[in-house]
Amino acid sequence: MAIHVICRHCGTTLFAFRQDDLLTSRSIRKLKEEFSEEFFHQEHKGDWNISTTCETCEKHLQENPQLFEIEKWVQ
Repeated sequence: MAIHVICRHCGTTLFAFRQDDLLTSRSIRKLKEEFSEEFFHQEHKGDWNISTTCETCEKHLQENPQLFEIEKWVQ
């Protein structure tokens, strides 16, 4: 099992962990309790994708708040 942390706006993979490297299923449950479950998606083969916002996209959103109105603003 692997865990991928991906920017929801630009699709950049920020981190990728293998289960034996750092996180376990128990850790995923703990993260899901702390953060909204909508950010977690389990793939067919058991890998997890966690959506977040990278620093670059966060900066653009802060500078251009109207971007929040657009579903997919990074093309």
